[in-house]
Amino acid sequence: MVLLLLLLIGGIACVILAELEKGRDAVPRAPGDCPSCGHAVDAEWLICPHCRLMLRERCCGCGQQRSVSHRYCSQCGEPGQEKKI
Repeated sequence: MVLLLLLLIGGIACVILAELEKGRDAVPRAPGDCPSCGHAVDAEWLICPHCRLMLRERCCGCGQQRSVSHRYCSQCGEPGQEKKI
């Protein structure tokens, strides 16, 4: 009887943990996180110090620095190069 109760509690705990793991993956990253490794990065940094991903580049249209994760320059609207992150 006790063994059956322990198995039931263990099964419920496994289901709850599996649901929590699913929820953790669905949480979107904050705007200040590296798109590659997820570590917090400063808005002015050019390269992520954790994974060395290039975070900013110079726009070919206006020459201003822009985030590589943006599809278009926020200053002039020039499309950026498509990069897989």
